[in-house]
Amino acid sequence: MKGDQSLNYSYLWLVLGLFTFFRFSYFTTDLYFPDELWHTGYMNNPGKLTNYQGFGLIYWVFGYVISFLGHEFRLVLRILSLASILVASYLIYRANDDKKTKILLVLLFISSPFVWYGGKLITPEFYILPIIIYSYYLLILTNHKKLPFFLSGVCIGIKASIIPAVAPLFLYVLLEERILKMKKVISLISISLITIFGAVFASPNIIWEPEVFLNNIPAKEVQIEYYLNNFTNIWKSKLDLIRSWDLVIFNGFSISVFPLISLSIMLIIFISFFNTRTRLSLLFTLIFYILVMTLQSNYIWHMFSLIPILIFYSIILTKEYKSSFINLSFIVVLIINLYNINIFYHDDKIIRDSIYKDILINRDSHTNCLNSYFSKLNTRENIYVIDTTSILKTRKNIGLLDVEKLMNNDNYQFIQFGNSPGMSINSIKNNLNYVYIITHSSYDTMMNFSRNENGDYINSLIVPFIGKLKDRKVAYSCGNININEVIVSDV
Repeated sequence: MKGDQSLNYSYLWLVLGLFTFFRFSYFTTDLYFPDELWHTGYMNNPGKLTNYQGFGLIYWVFGYVISFLGHEFRLVLRILSLASILVASYLIYRANDDKKTKILLVLLFISSPFVWYGGKLITPEFYILPIIIYSYYLLILTNHKKLPFFLSGVCIGIKASIIPAVAPLFLYVLLEERILKMKKVISLISISLITIFGAVFASPNIIWEPEVFLNNIPAKEVQIEYYLNNFTNIWKSKLDLIRSWDLVIFNGFSISVFPLISLSIMLIIFISFFNTRTRLSLLFTLIFYILVMTLQSNYIWHMFSLIPILIFYSIILTKEYKSSFINLSFIVVLIINLYNINIFYHDDKIIRDSIYKDILINRDSHTNCLNSYFSKLNTRENIYVIDTTSILKTRKNIGLLDVEKLMNNDNYQFIQFGNSPGMSINSIKNNLNYVYIITHSSYDTMMNFSRNENGDYINSLIVPFIGKLKDRKVAYSCGNININEVIVSDV
């Protein structure tokens, strides 16, 4: 018996070892997206600690403490994100006794596309995953009625979009018995207060700065049709993934959060096996999830709470029912998930590896090449150079180009897209004689930067600022750096 248990853990370590092998280089590559640099910049010098960007105070205090490690603290925070996924996986493994099922549950979790997300690896979403999973574990496996709700409240205080994943906890307690007795009502009031206490513990400034907290709650109208269009967007090709100006995938539920077909299979399994009360719990949770999501912007990091929801009901399912059909269905879901991950993971890796290599090896040569090219241009008119390559930087704030050197050239006006010091793109609209846009080959040919049409980086993100283009061509290339010469239409 002891040998079987040791063998089971060997399978777990093998699975988590393989996951770590594929993800470790991604987490440790010294290349950071703007949100990561902004978050850690605030952690390093917070001034007044508050719910910055809607995240709980405890998140920023945690980052502030880690920041005392110096520049390396960004790497530490990333490693902790990876560790959070591994800890959540271990807790999921412990939630079942069947040696095959428990491994399948772990594989189901780590095959969720969001777990392979590469845009922002320093983010509270990863940190709170093991906390919410542990609250599930305590309630379902140990029948603990206080700590799970305190922990779920902490998660809400850190990142409010996790709220739909807390709903199953309350419904589990509410639907335990057929008849709602006064004792149950008192219990629900008690756990509600405990949850609120957890949220205040994670973000105590809610008490003296309620307006800061309330301002982070979406107040727009419910746009059900708009959200459902994204929700039901089955992956068809890479074009379904929408990247933002910072190269981050921010849209595409079915590919980058959880495949719609996988979700459908799991819901069919749940409905087929669950009793009426558990079906009602699932139904109410999904309705609540959709309603909350309609109030959020359609960003994948607002939709991630579906993953712990599916884990919760998978734990319930496999705890009560032993079926080869369930295991087979999980394997099908696993295969579909892995296919979806492959859709975006390859491109993300190309962008990351290519840019990081150029920062290490070609930064000076690229900078000198650009300076030389623009210095040789024979014109008396103003030259505007819009740089889109200064997006990803190392933890020491080193980018693809030596920006200070490029900005100190009198032959042109240098503008960093998304991070313009002193000059915005709008300021050049009335003087567009000569405009050059600098891009990197790793994303220059990608056609997934627009919701409405297949658009590359320039057409989707630069054109709206400077106006419709009359002509465009790659005038010169410095290695992987492309210099795009554009002529803006007068109309």
